[in-house]
Amino acid sequence: MKLGRLALGAAGLLLLVLIVFAMLDEPVSLDLRGAELEDMVFVAGGAFRVGATLQTVEAFYVDRFEVTEREWARFRKATGRGPLPYWKGLRRDPDDPVRYVNLQDAKDFAHWKGKELPTNLQWERASQGEGGKRFPWGDGFLLAANTAELWEGQVESWGVTRVGTFERGRSAVGAYDMIGNVWEWTRSRTDERLHVTGRVEEGQGDRFIIRGGAFDTPIRGRADLEEAVPARTRRWDLGFRCVIAEAAYRRQERIFAALRELGYRHGWLHGLALKAAERDLVDEGEAALPYLEQAKQRAGNHPWLQERIQRIIERIHGGS
Repeated sequence: MKLGRLALGAAGLLLLVLIVFAMLDEPVSLDLRGAELEDMVFVAGGAFRVGATLQTVEAFYVDRFEVTEREWARFRKATGRGPLPYWKGLRRDPDDPVRYVNLQDAKDFAHWKGKELPTNLQWERASQGEGGKRFPWGDGFLLAANTAELWEGQVESWGVTRVGTFERGRSAVGAYDMIGNVWEWTRSRTDERLHVTGRVEEGQGDRFIIRGGAFDTPIRGRADLEEAVPARTRRWDLGFRCVIAEAAYRRQERIFAALRELGYRHGWLHGLALKAAERDLVDEGEAALPYLEQAKQRAGNHPWLQERIQRIIERIHGGS
């Protein structure tokens, strides 16, 4: 009887020790960077009308506003990137859309944010009014965007406005300035044009589609607002916004959840969860590699965690 009580007491003490260890075993915070949905709007997937045809897209999120000077400044500070070639003396407000970005600039920013540039189809879907209307606000022309019509008689003063200025110009999904302010890069090449009347700018190298027009673009009587320009183009009326597919965002969340589990040092306390996290990351395959590399870099003060992450990277590369 006495031995039984002693054994029971020892088991209870061991359980208490394990509980204390589990409480003290806080995961390493990796502060991973990925897409944030706070300033994005949801765009439902499915079929939608473009002219006389039906097109289909998967669900995605799109930036509510064009990327601003303020956001670009944060990007520059974080990455050590050099300045853009603005004209000297050009007025610039932190909430203005950033300009003079070429295609690679825009892609680099999008990658830094865990996003990407929209395809031409995604841009078209995000910009449409209800039921595939011609403009975000409907089929009829209105002074509801920063376009050339707004500046008639005062062309010497025209320029960009702060993002989100034109409430009436919002698209049906809630995206601002899809028409006017600045043209916006897409990642689609010329052969993915949706409106064959769009202008194709001559120049060296591949050309990519830009959409939406700008403050210096007349839109009355024009339906396409689609052009194709060389990838290295930098203009005072050209900016961008970003997207992320809903499926890609959900995948990112799964990867982040698994990476958080890796941060527990004492695997014997979290064995099942750790094995499940490792299996989930390997199953994600190459899609997980950028996040694993980021996590490995952020784990610099924890060699045991770097080694754990490296083993998973090697398993993915090895296909096991």
